[in-house]
Formats: sequence, structure tokens, C-alpha cells
Amino acid sequence: GFSIRRGDHGTYVTLPARAFGAGNDRRYFDYVRPQDAAGSEAGKSALYRVKRWIAEEYGEWSRTQERDGDAAKAAARRDG
Repeated sequence: GFSIRRGDHGTYVTLPARAFGAGNDRRYFDYVRPQDAAGSEAGKSALYRVKRWIAEEYGEWSRTQERDGDAAKAAARRDG
């Protein structure tokens, strides 16, 4: 799973992680991560591409929903 939220600077995608800590130090363990390139630039780039893809698909879906909603409102006014 993942979550999507809209912010002032665009759409943000977050993937599952587990928090753990010792004392006052808090760290997060990402559940979704590259298998072969963990921690490398290639791995970070792959994860960024996945998040960007999800955000783009969500953007397309939300535009479709808005367009369908506008069409339904226009039909209701016309038929109303």
C-alpha cells in the first residue's frame, strides 16, 4: 500500500515504513526498497521513479474524475 497527499508543491507519495528507535534516536525502515542496490544512487533513483509514476497516474485519474463530475453536473442541469 501507499498514501497520496496533495501539498502546496505538488502530490506526495509515501510508502510503508516502520519506525524504530533506541533512546531519543528515531529511524525508519522502508518496506519497499530496491533488492540489489540498497542505499545506492541507482536504488534511490528507482524508488523515486516508482513514486513519480504513482503520482502521475493519480493525477490522470483525478483529472478524469473531475471531468466526469463536471459532465454529470452539466447533464443534471440540462435534465433538471
